[in-house]
Amino acid sequence: MLYDDFMEQVQNILDPLIREKDTQIRISKNEQMALELIAFGEKTGNKLDFKDYGKNFDYSKDKALLSVKKKALIGMDEEAQDLTKDSLAVFKAYFSGPIFIDEFHQDHTSRRKWETSLKESVSKESLDFYKKNRLGVNKCATVVGFLDIVLEMIQNEEMKKQLSKLQEVLPKELLEKQEEGYLKYHFLSDEEKLDVIKRLSSVAEKATGILEENNPKE
Repeated sequence: MLYDDFMEQVQNILDPLIREKDTQIRISKNEQMALELIAFGEKTGNKLDFKDYGKNFDYSKDKALLSVKKKALIGMDEEAQDLTKDSLAVFKAYFSGPIFIDEFHQDHTSRRKWETSLKESVSKESLDFYKKNRLGVNKCATVVGFLDIVLEMIQNEEMKKQLSKLQEVLPKELLEKQEEGYLKYHFLSDEEKLDVIKRLSSVAEKATGILEENNPKE
């Protein structure tokens, strides 16, 4: 075999490997986890449609790195300060989470069965990522609840006014109940839920901006 022919064969082998490596470098960690979930969904007949891969923030790991503005903590005891920091972490974790819809829509029983098999088939990282979906009603309710909590504790009048304005624009679908005590949110279509999530994410992001210390001198 001629040297040039040999080198051409080697290059044909290496090129796909190089392209694959470059692709892996360009794909974020969140996208990699999303791909694992999507692959399992396709295998099991539940197509996952990702609208947003989210940001790299983990409540349990990154909460300790957050800092609350000093003026937000004026007049608070240690417990109230800790709760305020918890609130900040909840808000930031929420709008940093992924957004995706599945094939089950309002069939929650079938979704729970599918999730049982999911737990046994994907990595723990991908499973934790799945649980961060912003469409989850418990995730939404946590944001609403912690906004109430921080408003009760904060004494800075300017910040209290800013947070009160956010509370006024919370999606009504997460506050009003309908059949059998369920929130109105439960009965919305996927597209309607996505609209609610967009509005709630904006509230969570703005609340984060009000509370989070980004300037050490502030």
